[in-house]
Amino acid sequence: MPVNKIFHAKNAPPIPGTWPPIHDEPEEAITFAPASNPDAELDIGDISFAIEYCDSRNRITMRRITVHRCDTEPTAYRIHAHCHERKKYRSFLSTGILSVIDVDGVTYHPVAFFRNELSTDVDPNRFPPSDFTPGAEKRAPAGQFAKQKFRHQMRLLSTLSRSDGFMHPAELDFMLDHVAKGCIDLGRPMMDADTAAITAYLKRLHPTESQINDAFDAIWDLDLQQRRQFLDACHELIKADGVLKPEELELFQSFEDEFG
Repeated sequence: MPVNKIFHAKNAPPIPGTWPPIHDEPEEAITFAPASNPDAELDIGDISFAIEYCDSRNRITMRRITVHRCDTEPTAYRIHAHCHERKKYRSFLSTGILSVIDVDGVTYHPVAFFRNELSTDVDPNRFPPSDFTPGAEKRAPAGQFAKQKFRHQMRLLSTLSRSDGFMHPAELDFMLDHVAKGCIDLGRPMMDADTAAITAYLKRLHPTESQINDAFDAIWDLDLQQRRQFLDACHELIKADGVLKPEELELFQSFEDEFG
């Protein structure tokens, strides 16, 4: 696909005698020690092209580079090159190369460029997939956000629910609803996978005495309104199954004495 801006290839300056140089992206700092296994290098040295590059901080830049060496690492190719934008020698991981712009201004997926234009056999798994979307949010494992924000409340609510020896399905539903509303208030609504993960978590949740004590401390760290909201949730929980058990009332009263 043609692009509007065509870059002009330049010669790379001599490699400095003092290494490593200072870089503004620590993960790309390089040294020019001889390759430990020359056979692991891809023979693409001394050529120039431009790359659209996404670094480890999800920053996307266009770089014009002249390649010095390309090493094969366990999960990526590491291209050592002079970057004409930074005017420094840098290294670039193939997993961050979104596209390659050749000297004639044509844009290629990196695998197609190395294979078809340079006749170099490369492993596609060491490059971003063709449908990769830079900057897309990487979602945490299902339920992780809810656990991080409401783990302490869930520990105390589940303890209150089981105080009569049984977690009623209506109590489980109430706790799920309480956590789901909290996630919405924080701008991170729960998806179906999150709900399934939190359901499985609550069903198996039996906190230790130490964890319960930590949960009490965490509730005290909330502001007054949030503590009151938590006590309201505790009160609604013990009513969820339609029966007020003496054990539930006793434990709820201790919560109220603590936080009321």
